[in-house]
Amino acid sequence: EYPELYEPQGKSGRGLGMAITRGVFRRNATIVGHQGVAYGAVCEAWLNPEDGAAAILLTNGAKMRSTGALQTASRRCSISLTNKGENMIHGNLEGIRAQLIKEMESLYALEFDGEYFAPPELVAAMSRYTGIIRREISVYISRDGDVLDVSIGDSGSVPLPEVRLRRSLDRLCGVRCLHTHPDGNPELSDVDLNALVKLRFDAIAAIGVLGDKATGIQAAFLGERENGVPTPQETALVPINRIPQAEWMARIEE
Repeated sequence: EYPELYEPQGKSGRGLGMAITRGVFRRNATIVGHQGVAYGAVCEAWLNPEDGAAAILLTNGAKMRSTGALQTASRRCSISLTNKGENMIHGNLEGIRAQLIKEMESLYALEFDGEYFAPPELVAAMSRYTGIIRREISVYISRDGDVLDVSIGDSGSVPLPEVRLRRSLDRLCGVRCLHTHPDGNPELSDVDLNALVKLRFDAIAAIGVLGDKATGIQAAFLGERENGVPTPQETALVPINRIPQAEWMARIEE
């Protein structure tokens, strides 16, 4: 795909000043574009060649920081335009009222401080929705605190798509996954730990939910390699009101 523009295994991941993202703005979609900062101008232009959906951001006298109003505006503009006509909540939606799905889309608009590993507002919302639908819910969060994906599973599992915010396949993907366990047990499963290794998440965490309340949380991070494969390092089970937010965020740094 687009060999003249991009070589996935290349060192730079760019060619002719273009970049290609897969699954960042929209699941399973390939978006072609460019972003850059020069002389006080912050500009972006992204296009989905399949349906012509596009997002363009033009400013002047601004600085592009990893967090802040400009980054938030850029993210929301891209998501809204490239999700045209599609559900923003993915996975098993059968039997869930359209009104509730629409309400869950508001998770994408939440703004979190980058110092929170599991933002309390998000944990409360995920627990509430889990209590209503009695299914697992997963949320992908970038290091800047943006919600990138919301998916619904069944009572025992949830689909975890591959999303990478970093080009190198040898590094962490730049995304952490929070998901709920409707049986109230926050202990990570073997399936969870395998997903951490396979998808190279920054971290994966399970939130136990009973009724609509979180019972606790457990997280895991990738550790040293054994036979060339990074090994999961699990934390202890932690009460939901005692999450060591700063400590867990520090463990994400490579």
